[in-house]
Amino acid sequence: MHQLDLSVLLGLNGLAGRSRLFDELASGLTTYAPLLFLLLFGSYFLAVRELKMRRTIVLAGVSGLAALGVAVVLSSIFYRARPFAALPPGQIRLLVAHTLDSSFPSDHATGSAAFAAGMWHAPGRSAKWVFAGLALLTGVSRLVAGVHWPSDVLGSFILGALVAWGLIRLSRPMWPALDRVLFWFSGIESRLRGH
Repeated sequence: MHQLDLSVLLGLNGLAGRSRLFDELASGLTTYAPLLFLLLFGSYFLAVRELKMRRTIVLAGVSGLAALGVAVVLSSIFYRARPFAALPPGQIRLLVAHTLDSSFPSDHATGSAAFAAGMWHAPGRSAKWVFAGLALLTGVSRLVAGVHWPSDVLGSFILGALVAWGLIRLSRPMWPALDRVLFWFSGIESRLRGH
């Protein structure tokens, strides 16, 4: 397993340093992925009026935050050295500065997977694929940047998806109350827009 982990990591991290534009895109994505998710959630929430879609957006957002909380707890219990710390100097091209905290789980991959898994319940296809694509790119960018092992990202994807699945399933009895709040919000929003 370690050999596969290392091979995939070196292959993806080996893409770094060949093009300044690629490096900037990869480091920008790996750094600003949480902000991109926030902007996407806000845009979708304001653009759609359908109650089910808005509920999905809220639940996906809460799932992502819950998954990040779980990731923080797990990383304080378990420690795995990051690739740039575990491998000989010069073997990893580090695209972003990073602390020497635990490599597993990846906060970025866990949160993005939970956001995407939560959005998988969206009524329309486009939102599902946009969020899934951004989650996948976020995970890959962490490998290109040299800050995680592939198994960290894969494990974090699974962790995030499980947290989202569990939270959405457990929250089902609260959906009517959430729908009432969202309906109330939509009424205020309509008055503000003059409709």
